[in-house]
Amino acid sequence: MEVLVQIIKEEKKIIIAMIILLFILTQIIGLSIVHGESMEPTLSDRNFLIYQRSVKEINYDDIVLVQRPGSHVIVKRVIGLPGDHVLLRDGMVFVNGEKQEESYETIENEEDQYEKTVKDGTLFILGDNRMDSLDSRSAGLYDIEHIKGKIIMRLLPFTMF
Repeated sequence: MEVLVQIIKEEKKIIIAMIILLFILTQIIGLSIVHGESMEPTLSDRNFLIYQRSVKEINYDDIVLVQRPGSHVIVKRVIGLPGDHVLLRDGMVFVNGEKQEESYETIENEEDQYEKTVKDGTLFILGDNRMDSLDSRSAGLYDIEHIKGKIIMRLLPFTMF
């Protein structure tokens, strides 16, 4: 009888741990995969990502998951916040008239010329591979309400940490 009681106690611990893990994975963090090369060289095709689901604050340079209704999830970098004036010229990014020193590596499109004021409730997002990215230059501004989460870290491949 004592053995049966011990087994039930151990199973309770496992069930409680599984419930906690399920809660974390459905409410707090999520897992996603990168599709395509639009975030090269920062993120590559088929990288697995961990992201924070409930995003209270979005900042410049955050990498976010965005999903418009009826569309697939995309991974992009935040360049402009509501009220910002964004200018792309000669491979450089200017926000509110100031040249941005991008601390991450990008693949530039030197011929890209674009200018936009970011409306309230929206973001200006770009892929790091500016030569091969569907982002705010072609798809327009993205509603903040369509942000699924903010990338916390790359999970796989381990060789890219």
